[in-house]
Amino acid sequence: MTSATAASATIHSGPNSSIAWVRGDRLEYPDGSLGVLDPITLGAVIELAPQVGLQPTAGRYPLDRLLGAGEVVSLSTVREVMPVVAVGDRPLDPGPRTKDLREAFADLVVGERRTAGAV
Repeated sequence: MTSATAASATIHSGPNSSIAWVRGDRLEYPDGSLGVLDPITLGAVIELAPQVGLQPTAGRYPLDRLLGAGEVVSLSTVREVMPVVAVGDRPLDPGPRTKDLREAFADLVVGERRTAGAV
């Protein structure tokens, strides 16, 4: 999912999933400058973030930035929005913003399926 070998290493998304984290009222995530295609699930979560009180913020972030986050989420088409429960030996608790993002994404998926006549 991410590639980082030291605390100063730059975080980036992988080919099958993305990562984002909550710091205060910001949803931070790696920008697209690292050559990975724009992820569909991340794009949807970026659009949903303001609805749950988060400002989406892309950037080139070191691992230390993620380690200082209150909540971390994994994003993928298959797993959708999932809390990350540990980074290395550091346990993380899924928080309220992760729950809000999960629910908003689930509502979006249901709405799109209804529109497509699949529900």
